Amino acid sequence: MNASRSSQLPLGIQPQLVRHFGANAAAFIARLDFWIKKNKFGVMHNGLRWIFNTAKEWSEQIGVSERQIRRIVLALKEAGVISIDKLAEYKSNRTNYYTLNYNRLNELFLLTNPKEVSVKAASLGQNVLMVNSEITNKDSNKSDKRIREHADTKSHTLTFQALDVEEKKSDKKGQNTPTQNMLTFWNDTFPNNQIDMNRILAPLLMAALKAKFNSDIRLWQHYCKTIESSSYLTSNGFNLSIYWALKYVTIDRIKAGEFGVKSISIPGEKELLEKSFIDEIQQLSEPDKCKEIRLKLLKVYGVHAYKSWFKALNFFFDGETVKYTAPNLFHRDFVVREYGDVLKYNYA
Repeated sequence: MNASRSSQLPLGIQPQLVRHFGANAAAFIARLDFWIKKNKFGVMHNGLRWIFNTAKEWSEQIGVSERQIRRIVLALKEAGVISIDKLAEYKSNRTNYYTLNYNRLNELFLLTNPKEVSVKAASLGQNVLMVNSEITNKDSNKSDKRIREHADTKSHTLTFQALDVEEKKSDKKGQNTPTQNMLTFWNDTFPNNQIDMNRILAPLLMAALKAKFNSDIRLWQHYCKTIESSSYLTSNGFNLSIYWALKYVTIDRIKAGEFGVKSISIPGEKELLEKSFIDEIQQLSEPDKCKEIRLKLLKVYGVHAYKSWFKALNFFFDGETVKYTAPNLFHRDFVVREYGDVLKYNYA
């Protein structure tokens, strides 16, 4: 599948790809996208088009050595940007087939204009991140400007240009950048899975921090500690990688308690929850005596017990004593059984 580099499909996000993955890796992504969109090439597998080229063929198309191609492929695979499989009909044929993970690219770049960056390639069955091939350099610059103007920190939809600014601010102050702090904590937590910073890893860290951890380094630390709590993920039989940990689907599964992880308290979570519950109690329309009971329960049993069992109770004052109703019988019976020494005989 040899073709001249001049026929390469331009990308609306080409500048960002070059800046954050490097020119050679960006060229590989663009070239793979070009072949995927050529319907007569490659093979269809699980609804996706897969392309096969040897390292030599890739090197000729991109203009780098075969050794560099192997490094690029490994890095992009680790980042979840490409997938590799051996799809030849005969098992003796060990040719690698490649496809792009467009959803992963969308996750990483967090672009917000669906007309420009979420084009549906119906004939391929793939969600394409790239814009129309007729786009010019001038149009591309306008597109980048619109993307920057649409960045929304409240919903955590930042482009990498905005992320660059934050990194540079930290550099100017002589502080470690957020990504450096994230990597340091990872390496300290997982000494057997350490990795050095590189230009592919840095944007992955920053994108995850913004999109999945609310720009709060404490939540990243909590995430690492949660992974550490799993004997399965930290066993010799599991190939733990920071690239795997940064995939959004992995983050969601860890947060959902999969892989045998344990429930770990978030640093500062108790104080924040306690303050929010106190404020919430003060705003209730219940009598003051009921609020006093709530505050005592919060103080004695803690935020988690209050959140799980006491918050949902409906307290009321009958003129002599404080009573309560529960949302269901199971809830009531649990409170009576576990906390009856405090609320004994006071339920309605």
